[in-house]
Amino acid sequence: MTEEGVPIGTDEEFKPRGTVAIVALFTATLVLLWLSIYLILIARGVTT
Repeated sequence: MTEEGVPIGTDEEFKPRGTVAIVALFTATLVLLWLSIYLILIARGVTT
């Protein structure tokens, strides 16, 4: 530990790669679900 209470060797440039991957997967899932529902509505001939 240093005087500031930060452990020696701590990486100050934290890159949240796992978080970015989870958000990308979540976004892709939402887009695919929306697209599937949209295509079902188009196939049924639903109009506004």
